Amino acid sequence: MGKWRGWDKLVERSPWHQWLKSHFPSPYQVYAFTLRFRDPELERGFSRSFELNPLLLGRLALFVGALAYALFGLMEDVWIGSQQPFLWWLRFGVGIPIIALAFGLTFLPGIRRYTDWILAIVIQLIGLSLIAMIFTTQAADTRPYESVFYLLGLVLLLIFNFVGFRMRVWVAALSGSVVIANFVLVGLFWGYEEPYFTSMGSMYLLTAMVPLLFGTTISEFFARKHFVDSLNLEHQARTDVLTGLANRRAFMERLQQEYARYQRYGTPFAVALLDADYFKQVNDRYGHDAGDAALKALGRIMSEHCRETDLLGRLGGEEFGLLMSQTEGRCARQACERLRAGVAEQRFHLPDGKEIAMTISLGMSVVRRDDGGIDAVLKRADTAMYAAKSSGRNRVRMD
Repeated sequence: MGKWRGWDKLVERSPWHQWLKSHFPSPYQVYAFTLRFRDPELERGFSRSFELNPLLLGRLALFVGALAYALFGLMEDVWIGSQQPFLWWLRFGVGIPIIALAFGLTFLPGIRRYTDWILAIVIQLIGLSLIAMIFTTQAADTRPYESVFYLLGLVLLLIFNFVGFRMRVWVAALSGSVVIANFVLVGLFWGYEEPYFTSMGSMYLLTAMVPLLFGTTISEFFARKHFVDSLNLEHQARTDVLTGLANRRAFMERLQQEYARYQRYGTPFAVALLDADYFKQVNDRYGHDAGDAALKALGRIMSEHCRETDLLGRLGGEEFGLLMSQTEGRCARQACERLRAGVAEQRFHLPDGKEIAMTISLGMSVVRRDDGGIDAVLKRADTAMYAAKSSGRNRVRMD
């Protein structure tokens, strides 16, 4: 929904599309016509960040609808009982759609995925009811001007659409187009047969729609840009600059989460600490630039030999950490052996064209019931890593 692939092909080479590509670089590309993220996960994340929860929206609508209904009843009995048409449109044209929205989103969870469409229908009903209310409250001597009031009411409905969907430009544009199409049908087949009125009214509505569409587009653009910038800042704060792996902070946070899950559900996990063997010699012999290139290549090679569910992070210098979720001793050791062998088989290319061999020593530990926290798990893994180094390096030890 909302991808509009055909439209995107038409604008793919346009300056607008190129401008969007420069502001939403990969992997944050958006569809040019709808501004939706091409990555469904990103789109879901944006929706969660910038939309009201459907259940909250339903409860809010229920409160507003009940309050409006009570107010309309009081107005009918006490204040303006003579204006029955006015109250009828308020009660059944405004109150009923709001209450129906509330009950639908609250008690029918399956329709919450269609919140945009439901809101679009409700806004159309409310807007058309307000237009009808304007008609019914005009005095007899203002009937010649009711076509003007009709157009003003449609402009109000356009505004409702674009304000209601300011973070959904494609829904607002579609709903606004429906308003104009309805006007054309009314102008042709219901009381306003004059071609002049239909043509000039259409131009009037289109003129009103253009700035609304522009404002909605800019609003959604900046909202999505802010969302992407926030993701980038969060990624930078949790990523090692050199290797692109998780940094110490991100690794420790994930480790703490795994330990909390273990305490609650008993889900096992294993931790391995890895250290590049004789890495100081690489820096001393080839220089720190070559050492950085070697660390970067080492991180890439190790990532290729890790499972998707594992987390590999750089803890500092040439020391790395590997968190293996839902993994016990034998499987964890096999994973570490596979990682060690994968590094040992590689040749690492330095900036000056030379090739070197590198190995790693690994110490691993599996969480235990008597561990008082993650520090105990890390301490055992650290002890095992130093045992691997002292026993000849390029091997795996388990504590």
